[in-house]
Amino acid sequence: MAKTIFEELGGKYEQQGDYLLPRLTVPAEEEQPIGTWGRRHLDYLKQYHKVTYTNLLTSGRLNSYLADINKQAQERFERLIEDTIHNSFLDIIRLNEYNLPTDNMEVCMFEYMTVQEAAIKWKISERRIQTLCSENRIEGIVRLSRVWLIPKDAKKPADGRYKVNKKERS
Repeated sequence: MAKTIFEELGGKYEQQGDYLLPRLTVPAEEEQPIGTWGRRHLDYLKQYHKVTYTNLLTSGRLNSYLADINKQAQERFERLIEDTIHNSFLDIIRLNEYNLPTDNMEVCMFEYMTVQEAAIKWKISERRIQTLCSENRIEGIVRLSRVWLIPKDAKKPADGRYKVNKKERS
């Protein structure tokens, strides 16, 4: 019996009852972490671009494609945040609302840390720091749009749940 084109290209069949079915496998793909943006794009592909999703899935390129999309989106997001902070600082310095030094804006900008940096430095959650900021328990904080800026030399507020700090108790 003559070989089919599928068999000539290296394909194999398996017997299922009276039928010969081709053995189809998806190529192995290197696992890469997919973040929030990649998962959102995956949902978008499944909902609105089913053919593209199926093509990427069956070619074994879906994971790397989503990881690349996630990386690009994360970089754009970080650039957007940096630009927002930078432009907000320019506005503050122009208005001089907070009596920040206007002679060297770059030095002024780097005297502050974000909520994420403070969370790492003080070893508490970002949400807790946001709460402390909204309760005005950290000296020298500045709110720009939706971003809290905390002076780098600010001290961690005492935990109000205890009369004595943890370090002093032990």
